[in-house]
Amino acid sequence: MRERRASDEFRLLDNRPRAKSWKIARQNNKFKIQKNERRADVHKIERQDDEFKAEERRRNALRMHSTRDKYKNNFDAIKSNYESKIKEGPTDICSCCGGLWFAYSIREYTVEMLAKKGLKKEFIDTVCCLKHAIIKLCATCRKDIMSNKIPNLALSNSLAFYEIPDCLKILTELDERLISPRIPFKVIRTLSFSKQFGLKGNLVNVPMNVDTNVSILPRSCSDTYTIQLKLMRQMKNKNAFMYETIRPKVVHTAVKYLVEQELYKDEGIVISNDWINEYPNEKENFIVKNEDKKLNETGNAAEDSDHDDNWNECDDKPINPVTTETLLNDETEDQNDTGIKFAPGENNRPISVLMDLKVDELTFPKIYCGKQQKIKENVKLTYAKIAKSELRMFDRRCGRVSKLFFTYKKLQTRKFVNAISINLRKTKNTKNVTVNQMLNRDYVNGLVHNDDAFAFLRFDRSSSAFWELKKKELMAMNRQLECTTVFLTLSAAETQWSELLVILTQVLENKVITLEEAQNLTYEKRCELIRQDPVTCVRYFEHKLKCLWEILSAACGPFQRYELVDKYVRTEFQVRGSLHVHALLWLKNAPKYDKNNPDQLKDV
Repeated sequence: MRERRASDEFRLLDNRPRAKSWKIARQNNKFKIQKNERRADVHKIERQDDEFKAEERRRNALRMHSTRDKYKNNFDAIKSNYESKIKEGPTDICSCCGGLWFAYSIREYTVEMLAKKGLKKEFIDTVCCLKHAIIKLCATCRKDIMSNKIPNLALSNSLAFYEIPDCLKILTELDERLISPRIPFKVIRTLSFSKQFGLKGNLVNVPMNVDTNVSILPRSCSDTYTIQLKLMRQMKNKNAFMYETIRPKVVHTAVKYLVEQELYKDEGIVISNDWINEYPNEKENFIVKNEDKKLNETGNAAEDSDHDDNWNECDDKPINPVTTETLLNDETEDQNDTGIKFAPGENNRPISVLMDLKVDELTFPKIYCGKQQKIKENVKLTYAKIAKSELRMFDRRCGRVSKLFFTYKKLQTRKFVNAISINLRKTKNTKNVTVNQMLNRDYVNGLVHNDDAFAFLRFDRSSSAFWELKKKELMAMNRQLECTTVFLTLSAAETQWSELLVILTQVLENKVITLEEAQNLTYEKRCELIRQDPVTCVRYFEHKLKCLWEILSAACGPFQRYELVDKYVRTEFQVRGSLHVHALLWLKNAPKYDKNNPDQLKDV
């Protein structure tokens, strides 16, 4: 056998069946784990010899060096690596924080492997809430766990979501607004042809009475009964804030569940049943006030004319029964203006989202199930970190557009408060300013009012001060690196990226499809997937961009001998709501344009 295996051809044929059987055996996770543990034990014994350790390091260094050179000088290998990487998405779930991560951020362990690193089983059970046979840990959690610390964003710190009951799962956006003690008034508009969403204007947090909202609905509570409801900012407004068809039965069932929860009890929210006692018959016409009843000539209420023999259906105008069931709607002859008009927040004083400590839970009962998140006292978490945890969570309930924009506006408001700095002008009133005076809010406001000082927002992306700072950075790069060589524009094409559609289907619907099936999806289905999870779309775009920079920086890349020295990247959103990147690239020894030198023009 030894003589035969001296032949390369025979050795290749002889190794094939062995490799095939080995590959099949390693598909069993238990076998693979046992094999890796035996190999690790043998390797650990061998590494006790200093000579073996030094030789191993030398071999690894040579292998990495040759692999790196081969990779850098082979564009086909780079391209193949890029095409395989962009098929990956944030689909791996960390067992500690529950976040969705890319494969390169995750490492796999078993309980035995973690125990060998000195971690106690009780500690492992505490930090790994989503424990399976294979424990997956992201880079952030892994660093803390290996130091025997509980990560701040661990689900065990009361960051896990409550399970949504069935009565809340079927709520629509308007249903949720009717049973939430807070209404976040904000203008969300559909953008362009892809139907993504954009936010315009500010967020106004208005408290309201849940009992009033629910009791104002028509009394019929059969499962199939529906009404059209217009939620108005003010009754005098022409356009509705929200306009949907809702089911009163669903709303009543959901609010009965919520008022039994601890958060609603703490807020003193109760639902009265007076209207049920007053109007026990479902088919009775719903009239708010007795004086609003239509009277006949004798002063008595008009009797039911269903059995009048002289009645003709052509004599009366068509009546929409929904519009006459309450007096909240404007009386109008326009048949297109149907539905109950309702302004629950009118005349209520808005509350700052920073001062309202339970605003998230009270605004989105469908997400938090009427319960307050109680972070452990010894855990220091900012609202930004909590928002990151929610948006990365494998449970995609916080990926809703309304929640996403609410979180963004709240974070932006916090940033405004922290970024405001007072700049003093050189005037006679600011010559001898003391610390006590600057700590006095009235004194500072007086300086700003008299134009002896001005407020400054340096870290807000929408402020002129921020872009002034960025402009100075870019001009400094131009001075040191000379004029930029290449201006590059990159746009997202989510509907055409089959890899992204496969990832979104797996994340949102927990269903694995092939690239061919993704390509055969209808345009409406693609847009729906993209709208449902814009966070995953942005993370995938960032990942794809990161892989692209590796190609542009390679020695055998498209710039070849002109090495990529530096780059300046600005990310923005297009009118249709998708990501868009402008980049300035500086290349080493790149030819410079000279209009007086025709040969130089050819080189450029």
